[in-house]
Amino acid sequence: MSPADATLVVAIGALRVEWGVMARGQWVPDSASALSIAPVGADATLAGVCAALERVQVETGAARLRAVVADKWLAVASVPWSAALQDAGRAEAFARGQLLQAGHEVQAPDTLRLDDAAFAQPRLAVAYPALLLDALRALAGRSRARLASVLPTSVTAWTVAPRGRAALAVLDQGQVVLAQGAWRLADVTLREGGVAELEGLWQRVRLRDPRLAAVTELAVLDLAPAPESPAQAVAGLNPVDLPLQARAMSRALQLAGLAATQRLAIDAVPPEAPVTRLRWAVAAAMLLVAGGLSLQAWQAVQRVNGLQQQLDAAQVRSVPAVPAALSRDEQARVPAVNAAIREMNLPVSALLQALQPPRDIRVAVLGVDVLGAAPGANAGAGAGIKITGEARTGAEMARYVAFVSSRKPFTGAYLTRHEIDDTTPERPYRFTLEAAWND
Repeated sequence: MSPADATLVVAIGALRVEWGVMARGQWVPDSASALSIAPVGADATLAGVCAALERVQVETGAARLRAVVADKWLAVASVPWSAALQDAGRAEAFARGQLLQAGHEVQAPDTLRLDDAAFAQPRLAVAYPALLLDALRALAGRSRARLASVLPTSVTAWTVAPRGRAALAVLDQGQVVLAQGAWRLADVTLREGGVAELEGLWQRVRLRDPRLAAVTELAVLDLAPAPESPAQAVAGLNPVDLPLQARAMSRALQLAGLAATQRLAIDAVPPEAPVTRLRWAVAAAMLLVAGGLSLQAWQAVQRVNGLQQQLDAAQVRSVPAVPAALSRDEQARVPAVNAAIREMNLPVSALLQALQPPRDIRVAVLGVDVLGAAPGANAGAGAGIKITGEARTGAEMARYVAFVSSRKPFTGAYLTRHEIDDTTPERPYRFTLEAAWND
């Protein structure tokens, strides 16, 4: 087995840290191990989690490390929709405030992530403690691996469990996690206790939420090492199993192994930016735009110099003090010169930087074209640009239009055309928008 094909999988539970090595979708034999976070009878703490991670020893080399962390060690809450979520800087400050209101302790160095919910929908926020991420990076360094992913247990369970449910419970050795949502995870509730606490929590949630009143059975994923879950003996609780990967692996480690195939916006580790054909196309388009603008600017300078020389020569030849009037041909060329000067003054760097979407808006800019100022506009009026882009969903397309409209030096943006590309399996949205700018 080549280390380049191997992934170190770490499952950080409420009481234990487990790890194993996967290669090409299969567990490496005899690679699974576990450590207790705290001695018997003592309370488990985040410092104990970090100490356990320091004791992890990996014999097999791996290229990357992926971890799934119990919600107990994180700050997880649903954030209501706000206009502040449209701006990356304001969104983080708003989400931190909502986590504090929910009773979580969030420190300044902690890493905060928001999911990629649709426009005007509540967002799920997760704060990853800096102490925990530092311990995982140290483990990755000792293992000569790259920290590739860190996800909450609730998010991972919701992603890999069977679809078509409104709620999912996770039991993790004294911790109860109740996840709620539809096609995406919308809210997470964490409680201390076991099956009895889960039964009472589920009854209270159903009374508060009419949408859940019709749900007769709650899917339960029990991550305890025991072979059978005590939830089997409770009416209304339906234990679910994960796809069996290896009989020697615990359910917690199997869940973490399934998460190794996921890439989510709420991940603590930002994704690497692969050099794809689309990125090369965007770079080439930007270079083409910059080259075209440079050529237009040079031609405009030549035209202006030529006209200036003609004006100087006309003034020298003219005996009267009154300067000679421009000919009709020269007068007809003046608007073109003014347009060329406006193109020379185009803030290329500022416009291209303003078009760069934030990480939570998955949009690729495919092309940028310059639009001239409206006929009859005064010299100080701004011009416009036409942007061609591609988005995974219509919601992300709408969010990008709103994002460009709010960015300086743009004064407004509107969608002029969009279509769904049926030639690719992802069926992305191809769209065109026009944005006006003014300096």
